[in-house]
Amino acid sequence: MKTTVTMERLISRPVSTDGSFPLPVTKLKEFVNVVWSIPFYRSAESHKVMPILAAEMNDLNPDRNWWKKKFPGANPFFHHCSFLQYYLVHKGGQPVGRIAAFIDRSYRERTVQGEIGWIGLFESFDDDEAAAALLDAATQDLQQGGAVKIIGPARFNANGEDGLLVDGFDSTLWSWSPINPHTTRTFWNSGESRKTTGMPFA
Repeated sequence: MKTTVTMERLISRPVSTDGSFPLPVTKLKEFVNVVWSIPFYRSAESHKVMPILAAEMNDLNPDRNWWKKKFPGANPFFHHCSFLQYYLVHKGGQPVGRIAAFIDRSYRERTVQGEIGWIGLFESFDDDEAAAALLDAATQDLQQGGAVKIIGPARFNANGEDGLLVDGFDSTLWSWSPINPHTTRTFWNSGESRKTTGMPFA
């Protein structure tokens, strides 16, 4: 079947020893803005409180070499990242989803011999092809980077927004509780990434 989506990797050098990853501000803004374009979040059913754009730009900026006075890449998490990639999936020339993949070299598990990858910041329109393309690209890149286990979804680590909302969409949630469209759970559980890598998400 002919694909109707295109994948874009935003970070030109995703491997780093100093925790800085080159990312043009225009591309960072595209990545950040995806969350505002998700139709579910504009519906009456959604309880999501949208983030402040400037705060998101600062928190998700891994490039310490541009706009230092305004967005200095202040999130210390990136300092111990050895791999980081942001992905955008496009359909009809417009972004319809995003995901991040990263390896935190400070994170270890006693029972795991090898690198542990993480995926998160996942957002997607209600589009099976777009969602599968994102999950597959992130998972395959982590595997090629040496990851033997993948954890997700997570916003960087356990100190951020982790997991998926699978029930209670009409409930009032705590701060940092995940809020996502109903379809996100289906995408996460049925992606081709599990079949192609053999590594289920933790």
